Amino acid sequence: MDSLGRIYKTGLKMDYYPKLIQFNTDRMHKAKQLACGMRYYAVLDDDNQIHCFGRIFKDNIKEEYDGFKVFDAQKIFDQGHVLNL
Repeated sequence: MDSLGRIYKTGLKMDYYPKLIQFNTDRMHKAKQLACGMRYYAVLDDDNQIHCFGRIFKDNIKEEYDGFKVFDAQKIFDQGHVLNL
């Protein structure tokens, strides 16, 4: 994530050079946090939804777009809000 809040993906075989992720603003207004691991990216938006590329959660997929799965964090975490990814 850069200083303007834009998110880039890099590191996978297809993404050796950083590529800007163009999130649909209807689905994500603003990213709050970003977490990544060896095989995933997770972005928490300002609506307490987690947008994941890769496998992090198994069930409760709210929607899917452009390779990202969207999860409602309140359903996953028993009505709680995510403070830190």
